[in-house]
Amino acid sequence: MKSILDTRPVFHQKDETIKGHVFCSFLALVLRKELDCRLEKAGYDFEWTDIQQDLKALQEITIENNAKRLP
Repeated sequence: MKSILDTRPVFHQKDETIKGHVFCSFLALVLRKELDCRLEKAGYDFEWTDIQQDLKALQEITIENNAKRLP
């Protein structure tokens, strides 16, 4: 089983891209931790692979009713 912190080599040429990559990776960890905490607080215990499948299945739709649009 892979750890949430497992990494592979990433090669960037500029400091800006390195900083951007580190920021995005950190943000992903923060969001994952928040999701785990909220699920635990709500009494749920899902496997990460099941969560990933559900997230991939999400779709954005627009609802129109009486000339109103809800994205």
